[in-house]
Amino acid sequence: DILWCVNHDTFPFQKPMMETQMTTRVDGHSWALSAIDELKVDKIITPLNKDHIPITDSPVVVQQHMLPPKKFVLLSA
Repeated sequence: DILWCVNHDTFPFQKPMMETQMTTRVDGHSWALSAIDELKVDKIITPLNKDHIPITDSPVVVQQHMLPPKKFVLLSA
């Protein structure tokens, strides 16, 4: 079997019409593929004005650089 990975976010601050891809061989027959759950990114907390501004999520552009790459488990025989 062959595992094919596609990444649509090569250039995070630009909007090009392109994506990158990678293939790798998997020994044996693939039975299952599952993503490992990741921890949620912490919200922005500002101690100086926390009483006036509610705690919010950071912008998506910032979050994508704070998250580690996704991990998967592949079960093969």
